[in-house]
Order: sequence, then structure tokens, then C-alpha cells
Amino acid sequence: MIYLKTFTYSAFEWTLEKVYLNRQSLVVGQNATGKTKFLESISTVINTMLMKDSNWKGSQAFTAQLEFDGDTELRYELKVS
Repeated sequence: MIYLKTFTYSAFEWTLEKVYLNRQSLVVGQNATGKTKFLESISTVINTMLMKDSNWKGSQAFTAQLEFDGDTELRYELKVS
């Protein structure tokens, strides 16, 4: 099992500070607080890692920490300018 433990993302004038996630996380918040942007940023990063169509435009960066089967961790970092 692979799961996303931490995630940060920045694009243009929008920045998502380090978010800590569990194996199951619920994203909640008031309207216009960035919930959809948060999920779209994860989707963009996943598509980039899988070498599918990505939406990288302009200056963007992310870090992601993944855990594999509870014993191996990987950290990915990418910055596009």
C-alpha cells in the first residue's frame, strides 16, 4: 500500500503549506478556501509522476513524501520555472 504522508505545492501566487495526511483523510472547509485547488494540485503532481499529460505552466513547485507498506519512505521534489 502506498500513501501520501505530506504535501506542499506552489504555483503562481497560490501556495499550499505543508499538509500532513493519513491513510484516509477528509478535506473540509468553508467555500473558497482552496479545497478544489488542493485536490487539483495533487492530481497534477500524480499525472506528472506517471508521465501523463500535465498542467505545468509557469513557475510551480511541489514536495511529496510517500510511504510504501509502512516501512519505506520516499520524498519527491520538483521545481519548474
